[in-house]
Amino acid sequence: MIDEITKTLGQVAVSSQWDLSLGSPVRLDITKSIQTLPTAQNAQLQLFTTPEASGKVRCGLEVVYGDVSFRERLASSLRGCIEQPAIPSSVLVSSGATICRLNDDASLNPEARLNQAREFYQYVDRQLTAWIDGEFPKFAKEEADYSTMPKMEEAFERHLYETNTDGSGKASSYLKAIELLEQMLQIEPYEFSDCLNIWSVQSVERLQQLRQWVLHEQRKGDKSPWVNDDIRPSYLSGGHCSAALAQLLEFIPQYQHTQKILKLIDSHEGDANELAQKLNFEPDYPDSLVHDPKSQDGKDRIRECKTRVGQGAFREMILRNYNNRCCITGLDITTINRASHIIGWAEPKGRKIRMDQQNGLCLSATYDAAFDKHLISLDDNYRIILSKEIREHYTSDSVQTHFRAKEGLNITLPSRFQPKLQYIEHHRGKGSF
Repeated sequence: MIDEITKTLGQVAVSSQWDLSLGSPVRLDITKSIQTLPTAQNAQLQLFTTPEASGKVRCGLEVVYGDVSFRERLASSLRGCIEQPAIPSSVLVSSGATICRLNDDASLNPEARLNQAREFYQYVDRQLTAWIDGEFPKFAKEEADYSTMPKMEEAFERHLYETNTDGSGKASSYLKAIELLEQMLQIEPYEFSDCLNIWSVQSVERLQQLRQWVLHEQRKGDKSPWVNDDIRPSYLSGGHCSAALAQLLEFIPQYQHTQKILKLIDSHEGDANELAQKLNFEPDYPDSLVHDPKSQDGKDRIRECKTRVGQGAFREMILRNYNNRCCITGLDITTINRASHIIGWAEPKGRKIRMDQQNGLCLSATYDAAFDKHLISLDDNYRIILSKEIREHYTSDSVQTHFRAKEGLNITLPSRFQPKLQYIEHHRGKGSF
């Protein structure tokens, strides 16, 4: 039966769009189109057919080759075009890099099964043509935006090293734990074959399910198939894998919120004030990450987490605006640079402008602390000024080198979203200048 269904592809009108010389036919026009995208990595759109022990034919449409994350984004866009209200019963929508598959019923007579296969091919090909004509330009724009975003693995690694006050040991341990967990899933994926590349999974709910399963395997001890001579068992039994997933789960809402913010910045064509209003929206934080979101403690935790998510997005856009260089020293070490608010996050005047890039400076840690304590500020020409406290009470050589020598120098301004003088005036008023 599988041979008959495969031959059906050559019997219907769609054949002109497919390369039938390959073992798994490739849709030529879409494959050619995705090669123009910055993250395509030679991805192709392909039909597959394989027999199953039940007598059914497993036949479907998938994205192959290239980066897993890209393939899943492409599949998701195509799936949206396939999954229309009038989708026929012969088409079943799938997940991951597989877009859809044939709803083959082995109990039907051969003619009915071939008719279903024909309907499947015709409908899918028709919708793919619609995707090329309508959705591809939108997808290409999204990919162009995405290519400028920090990838989740890189962003998470940086987040761990920046926020881990206990040193780099715990951060590197978490990263190693995720790497080993991917190896464990290669040994036995259970129901988590879509998580073989953990960095491609941005669903909090799915990673929560994976973490619960990791805890389940952790309790098995040596009886777990994940305990392997090539993998240090302490990463599973000692709870490193589950702890790393917990950290990742808390990070994902921040990563997703930051992506939204950066996309809005990149697509904005109005003035800075309009953009600040557009960016000042409440971050999403899944209630499922809080044990009891309806309790007062749960509500407080959600509020704190949303604040942390917003601050993370602010940091990312300020560092990017200043090309990740301290505007006083030019230092470009990400882990010690800070996104400094000119009007403080918690100040009444700061609440409405929390996401205003004109309310931020990129400063290395020492100068960030001094700016936050109003020991230094800026005049209306963006020159560094020192507070009376520094000028009158501190005379050491280090103060001379790091502060007095900087007095009167201009900071390096970004090409966009320069600090608003109204905000700087407010900052000066909080200190003794």
